[in-house]
Amino acid sequence: MNVRIITQRKFREPLVQENLQAIEALKISAMQQKGYVSGETLVNFEDRREVLVLSTWSDNDDFNAWSNNEEKIKLENELIPLLEEPAKIISLMEFCLFRQ
Repeated sequence: MNVRIITQRKFREPLVQENLQAIEALKISAMQQKGYVSGETLVNFEDRREVLVLSTWSDNDDFNAWSNNEEKIKLENELIPLLEEPAKIISLMEFCLFRQ
């Protein structure tokens, strides 16, 4: 079952090209990981400091493996000084009614 991951980041300053490149580097690296299905990056119209990354993974284990990947941690650590607060990550699964 696919899972959707929402990663919310709020930068200290309005987005500049350098911030977007750092996020893009994370996406490019994620695309090479087992279980990555798709992703998109969205910037809030109301507050250009807020960025949501929506990604789809084949399962939560694959996403967790990526979360603990050394390259991902390194790229994420480069973003930390630019953020107003720590990134928020929400893992979602598709809602379905269980049949007995």
